[in-house]
Amino acid sequence: MPSFVFTLSTAWRRLATAQQRMLAVIGAMLLAVLVRAPFFRWPLIADEGVYAYTAHWWSRGYALYSADLWMDRPQAIFVAYRLGMGLLGGSTAALRLWGALWVAATVPFVYLIARRLFDERAAWLAMALYAVYSMSPHIEGFTANAELFMLLPATASLWLLLRGRPGWAGLLAGLAVMLKPSGVSAGLLAMAVLWREHAPWSAYLRYLAAALLAPFASLIHGLITVGWADYAYALFFSRLSIQRPWPLAMFLSNLWLTAPVWLPLAVAGLLGRTLLPRSSRRFLALWLLTALPGMAMGGGWYRHYFAQIVPPLAVLAAASLKALYAAGSRQRQVWATTLLCTLALSAGPYMLMSPHRGAEAVFQKPMVTYANEVSAWVRAHSTPNDTIYVAYEGAQICYLSGRRSANPYLFAIHVNYLPGVYDGLVAQIEAAEPRYVLTTIWRGALSDPDERFTLALHEHYTLVDTIDLVEIYARNGEADALLAP
Repeated sequence: MPSFVFTLSTAWRRLATAQQRMLAVIGAMLLAVLVRAPFFRWPLIADEGVYAYTAHWWSRGYALYSADLWMDRPQAIFVAYRLGMGLLGGSTAALRLWGALWVAATVPFVYLIARRLFDERAAWLAMALYAVYSMSPHIEGFTANAELFMLLPATASLWLLLRGRPGWAGLLAGLAVMLKPSGVSAGLLAMAVLWREHAPWSAYLRYLAAALLAPFASLIHGLITVGWADYAYALFFSRLSIQRPWPLAMFLSNLWLTAPVWLPLAVAGLLGRTLLPRSSRRFLALWLLTALPGMAMGGGWYRHYFAQIVPPLAVLAAASLKALYAAGSRQRQVWATTLLCTLALSAGPYMLMSPHRGAEAVFQKPMVTYANEVSAWVRAHSTPNDTIYVAYEGAQICYLSGRRSANPYLFAIHVNYLPGVYDGLVAQIEAAEPRYVLTTIWRGALSDPDERFTLALHEHYTLVDTIDLVEIYARNGEADALLAP
């Protein structure tokens, strides 16, 4: 054994148990950040762009849920982004670091839950597995997406519930829902846990009363700023108009794409499940099952939704692996360990890729892959007072370029399904409101059902530049200057 390893081992043994625990947790938290560091330079995706864009312009006086700044998400995720942008700055790397810090803050609660259900060694392994597996590009785990923000209060809420603190648990569960509505899973799990433990009615009441505080604050803010009609439409009624096509196909497709994350954890967990206490197994089963309704709420089953099942699966796999080693089940030990190491093969290569190559491999969207280049072009050829439009999903371009979107609807699904949005967009293009219109060569039929957008674009705008598959159109009257040699 090398001398420095021997020295470290000796020093570790001399530490008190509490000190060892603290260092292990801090190490896992650092690990959660370090494994995400290679992705800090990867371009922002549409979700991150929407959150950053909305937070940026909200902080400059534009009202949420208004005709100037519309989004169908509660305020908490924008508050979280505003806080991060204020502390770390608004660069891509800063936003990614901010998201990584939220994951790191979730790590101790995964540890505490695993230790309560099993033991110290299983808890150490569980938090390490969560720190690493939650990063996987297959679930977009390196991005600053709302799921990873939501998991911090949701996981902390569960730990507080296990400690018999229903009031505090409810408060954090309500915050989780405000960060991402799929956080309702925390409430479903809480009801199941309280029923399982034969909790008194007072515990249910304390939990529910506290859980309503964050939504109530959201409601009050909405009523004060835009009124009930606009607030309720944005957060609730607009969703009734959205009918996602082929939901089963989307589920199966993304289930397959995310398999490198959940499958090794699940199979490793099942290999040793019979060695685990029955009560703990049932609890983890409840945790997993109650996550599914939250994941299903959006209807799209996008890959980042699967981040919600990583904490319980990480705890299950860790406890199973520890039990297999304790029982001396050699063959299953090897299988479980090998499975858990497959993440190095599935996610490791992405950590070595260039930002362009990696973004193209994971997202396959030119507006994402070339977001920095397109944004730089817009900044160089426009003023801060100009507006642009990115068809149909590219808030990251608006944010990075520092330009407002001429149309407040920033996701393609809103253009596709919300009444009047497509017609209003066509009218804006016919009036040549945005200085530039950015689009990809191929546009989905749902977003341009009768090609009125395309016809209006070609009539009132001229193609002045291309960046890979991204086309940049300028108003007809301004195109000549850009095309001149």
